[in-house]
Amino acid sequence: MTALKFPTAREAAEACARRMEQAIVDRVRETGRAAVAISGGTTPRHMLEAMRAGGAELTRVHWFWVDERCVGAEDKDSNYRMAREALLEPARIPEENVHRVPVELGPERAAAEYAREMQRFFGLADGMAPEFDVVHLGMGPEGHTASLFPGQKLIRERVRLTAAVTTPKPPPVRVTMLPAAILGARHIVVLAAGADKAEAVARALNGADAMEVPVAMTGRAAGDVVWFLDEAAASAAGAWVRPGA
Repeated sequence: MTALKFPTAREAAEACARRMEQAIVDRVRETGRAAVAISGGTTPRHMLEAMRAGGAELTRVHWFWVDERCVGAEDKDSNYRMAREALLEPARIPEENVHRVPVELGPERAAAEYAREMQRFFGLADGMAPEFDVVHLGMGPEGHTASLFPGQKLIRERVRLTAAVTTPKPPPVRVTMLPAAILGARHIVVLAAGADKAEAVARALNGADAMEVPVAMTGRAAGDVVWFLDEAAASAAGAWVRPGA
């Protein structure tokens, strides 16, 4: 696991975008396509905008969501809407490459259908986990990632791919990928900014229990994991973090 710090949140987001672009380009050259799962939020918007400007072979990428709020596709809280505005429409991503969470089905049905969509795309039998080329994660001040919050039993789940959850953060009803869908990725990038994240970042990098700091589950990932932090988020992590280029 590598943790890099940058002077500002935007610089961290742009560096994260470059890392994702390189992984995408390498994979597209190898196989003709790539599969990427992204998260929502303000800092990730900067990341997606930077990817749009970066010129990667984005139309060969199949886009999934790490989690989604159970709101309409035009709602300001929709992770899909944010990605559509920041990247998918400007980059003219083909509709068939966009694998959004079908929240209009209701949370339980949406979670089940989203799991089936992953199974279809990756050709998985029941009980098998996908191998995304890149999974992008954010985190909250208490260390939540995806829509997995401290103390949730689903953090220990290693078979199911998705679940409908009710979270302490509004909007509360969501569909989230579970660790089985996240931790098998070839590359995981974690993007975090702000002083309110500093304590959770330090605890996660120091090997905290994922039940207490869910983003710490990335310490058990199969592929490489790189954290992109601004100075504020990195401020308590000490030697765990080095300056980014």
